[in-house]
Amino acid sequence: MKNKNRQVSNIILAFGSLLMFIGFTTFLLAISVENQIAEYIMTALVLFAGICFMYLYVAFFRKTFHFVSGLSLILSGILFMLIKTHLIPWTMEEAWPLTMLFISISIFIIGKINNKRINFAYGFSAVFLLISSLVFSLFSFDVISFSFSQIVKFFVPVFMILGGAFLIILFIHRQKINDILKSSDEDLIDDGDIENF
Repeated sequence: MKNKNRQVSNIILAFGSLLMFIGFTTFLLAISVENQIAEYIMTALVLFAGICFMYLYVAFFRKTFHFVSGLSLILSGILFMLIKTHLIPWTMEEAWPLTMLFISISIFIIGKINNKRINFAYGFSAVFLLISSLVFSLFSFDVISFSFSQIVKFFVPVFMILGGAFLIILFIHRQKINDILKSSDEDLIDDGDIENF
C-alpha cells in the first residue's frame, strides 16, 4: 500500500511539473518574436531542467546536487523569462551574476534542510558565492566604473602581500597557536571519547 501511494504521489508530481513546463513554454512562445524564439526556448529548457532536477530530488534521490541544481535553474529560468518579457529592464549580460546568487540561496536552503542548522561547509560555500555574485554584479551593472582587470591588477598583489604577512605572523607565533590548539583539543576530548574512538 505504501509503495502504491508513493507511485501516485510521483505521478501527481510529474504531471504538475509537466503542466508547469507547458505553461511556461506556452507563455514564452506566445510573446516571442520570430528571431528571438531560440532565446525563449533556451529559457524554457532552463526551467524544464530545473523542474526535472527538483522532481528527482522530491520523488527519488534526496541528493544535495539535485536540489541545488533544480532550485537554482528554476530561479534562473524565471529571471531569464522576466528579462525576455521585458518585465525587468536588464539584459542577460547584466544579470548573469544573479545565477550565482541563486546557487548560493539553494546551497544555504539545502544546508538548513539537511542539518537543521547552518553547517560550515554549506554556509561557507553559500557566503562565498553570495559575495562573488555581489562583486560581479557591481561590475556588471556598472556600479563600479573601473574595469575588472584593473581591480585585479591592483588587489591581487595586495592580497598576496597580506596573505604572506599573515603566514609570517603565524610562523612567528606558532608555539602560542600550538598551545591554544592543544588546550582546546584537551577540553573537547575526555577519557570516554578516547575509549569510544
